[in-house]
Amino acid sequence: MKTAIAFAILAAATVHGAVHNSTVSATSVADKFPIINSMGPTIEGASVNRKGELFAVNQTHFLSLKSGTSDPKNPTLTGPGDKTSHFAGSRFTRTQGVLIGDAVGHAIWQKDYDNSALKRRWKGRFPKREYTPFLVNDKLLQPNDFTINGAETYIYMSGMNYTATTQPGEHGDIWYYNIKTRAFKQVSKDIMRNAGIHRCNGIDLSPDDKYLYVTSAQNFNNTVTSTKIYKFEIDPATGEPKNPTTEVDLYQVLSNAGVKAREHGMDPDGMRMDVDGNLFISLNAIPGVLRWNTKSPGDGTYIPLATVFAPSNLEFGGDDGKTLYVVGRCQDLKQACVDAYKHDKPGRAITNLRGNTPPGVNPNPGTGGGYPGNSTSKSTLLSRPDCDLALLIITPPVPNVPNPPTTGDGSQTDAEKEEMKKKLIEWIKIIEGYIASWLSDGNPGSS
Repeated sequence: MKTAIAFAILAAATVHGAVHNSTVSATSVADKFPIINSMGPTIEGASVNRKGELFAVNQTHFLSLKSGTSDPKNPTLTGPGDKTSHFAGSRFTRTQGVLIGDAVGHAIWQKDYDNSALKRRWKGRFPKREYTPFLVNDKLLQPNDFTINGAETYIYMSGMNYTATTQPGEHGDIWYYNIKTRAFKQVSKDIMRNAGIHRCNGIDLSPDDKYLYVTSAQNFNNTVTSTKIYKFEIDPATGEPKNPTTEVDLYQVLSNAGVKAREHGMDPDGMRMDVDGNLFISLNAIPGVLRWNTKSPGDGTYIPLATVFAPSNLEFGGDDGKTLYVVGRCQDLKQACVDAYKHDKPGRAITNLRGNTPPGVNPNPGTGGGYPGNSTSKSTLLSRPDCDLALLIITPPVPNVPNPPTTGDGSQTDAEKEEMKKKLIEWIKIIEGYIASWLSDGNPGSS
């Protein structure tokens, strides 16, 4: 067992920390994921499906680290294998299938996990690819990594241009994308410049989607001189990240813990959040992960890794969603390794994927809860693709109608499917009761 180093809080708003000892560790799980031996040094973009099974990308492939396929029904997803593409991230979603970030293609690609027809066709721009573009924008620097909010209405993307000497606002960018309107917006260069944000890589949201966290790394003469995590406030009406502040100075905090991050050129890479506000950062170039408590800045834990020497990405998975998988290069820097750390809380992403929205998150932002349209006085025809029902709601006097239970992405166990069926039947009975009451009150069309 390796011993981790934890940082005690110095003051309520500090971005630095003091040191005390703890006993947490990560262990190798390569025996559970045999495909790790085929991934090579470009392994990145860890993600899990709702079962908690681990997937990842390398430059040309997205696949399960256990079975070597992207889905039991589908062949491995592969890129064109040329200079027009480099996979860097992946995410499973409830409503948009599997999303794969392409840093060189300035795109996020989409593949339906249940092998159904592609949702959109492209006009021949990338004929070598077997899947469809979810979004493409040549103005994006990459994207390097991306995250999606709980309601799956906004995607947030980070990017960088790695140069010998970086300038804030020029060599890193943050974009957000409205899935419904397909509108792109960039956090302004002035905001990035004034905050001192350089190359951007790791990115994730708080459990309640109120804050966005992004890494920043500064270069000077080919040397990484500063690494920080910035915190943005999310405008609930527009999804816009605003008012960036420094959440943690990584080099300073790790130095306080006796970790020689600056000396080894540590460059923060992937980030993932748990449901309790703990942010986990992969510390590329040193064999460790930092846990940072965003609710109590200054409280952190350095977690040494067993076989991953240069961690590039991480994600929570497993049956209970509490196993943090970490992928990256082994000590020889030529092969891929995978370690795991057992946490006491599930991850934010897998919790959202399973339809269990963390506390404080409105599943329908801007609608006041329930179905969109419940607060209007006009007839609204609503269609829910996740339950295949269309419901005509006239308000008032119908009370707020509860959301139907989500039916997932098709990868549930038989027991989970049976439970979903029971919940859906219960929900239908509630709706039938509302309709019966509405008709008995003599509303229009009831005679």
